[in-house]
Amino acid sequence: LIESAIGFSEKLGDDHLPLAQLCNVLEHGFRHGLRERKGPFAQVRTFWGFLESVEKACQRVEPSVRIVRGFPVVRTPQGRSRAWLRVALMDKQLAEFLKDCLGQEALLAEWYEPWAFLRSEEAMVVCGLLVGLSFIDMDLSLQGAYLDTLCTTIDYSLYLKDGNYLKAVE
Repeated sequence: LIESAIGFSEKLGDDHLPLAQLCNVLEHGFRHGLRERKGPFAQVRTFWGFLESVEKACQRVEPSVRIVRGFPVVRTPQGRSRAWLRVALMDKQLAEFLKDCLGQEALLAEWYEPWAFLRSEEAMVVCGLLVGLSFIDMDLSLQGAYLDTLCTTIDYSLYLKDGNYLKAVE
């Protein structure tokens, strides 16, 4: 994404394919390993629910969650988590917010399975890599219908077309 943004004089938007794919990959990572609730009245856990829990424990994350909660057109928890991701990217705060979320070990243990991405060491590595995004200006859609119904399929062909990893070592 950073390489593709070099030379852009405008803000990156939803139509920038590497940025859209990054959002898809991050959304999958945020949902990976969410614990299931047991019982007849159990609600499905979502990343948005986790963010609302983190909001109470972490003051830096609270304003972004409050902003997204105020969007009247975003109706689903999935849409709210997607909106939060886009707000964090546009505010150039995603790495800091994610670091704060990863620091909430008790909440992570309550919301996520031990094998979940957000509870792994790789999450902190990804968090460090996301710091580079703070140098990219973005203008992403925060429309409710788009966020509530968006299908997040990861297009792996973007990562395969270069093929550098397939070349034989010479």
